Amino acid sequence: MISAWQIWFDKKSQGYLDDGFIPYDNSSKCTVFFENSVILDIWRNKKRLWINSEYVGVLSWQFGVKARMSSSELFNKVYDDGCSKQVYLLTPKQYMHLCETTHNRSFKSVVDVGKLINASGVLPFMLGGYDFNDCKNFCNFWLCRPDLFEEYCKEYLEPLMKWMSCATGELKRLLE
Repeated sequence: MISAWQIWFDKKSQGYLDDGFIPYDNSSKCTVFFENSVILDIWRNKKRLWINSEYVGVLSWQFGVKARMSSSELFNKVYDDGCSKQVYLLTPKQYMHLCETTHNRSFKSVVDVGKLINASGVLPFMLGGYDFNDCKNFCNFWLCRPDLFEEYCKEYLEPLMKWMSCATGELKRLLE
């Protein structure tokens, strides 16, 4: 079984939901952390629904439009692949062109936040050294194994969001 939540936040986005995904009502809870808050809520409060799944995912209401596939088509692709991967990144091909330059220019604010994260030591590793020209994941469409979801939320996302919640100075400016 694949447990994939599809986030919606208003009537328009609700109209795009796919019945094969689990709807997640974010109409009254949206924070500055957007889908990251949803991911942590699912991790903390919906564990009984995902812990025994083959994959866990959190998808945008726009999944069907952008990826041009339904939940059943997605799930069939994963099963046809033999569930052989730890993570499936589902970036639609029409968004691949977004990586025209190196990350230092294309994603300057993200790189700047990364530098502050490194200086803080909040993560047990240093960010950087990656060639973002080879990174083709430009939207939050993914599925991963439950153990990886658990580790990601507990060891990386939750500590990082706590740190960012106390933002001051340059970090606060970059996040606004």
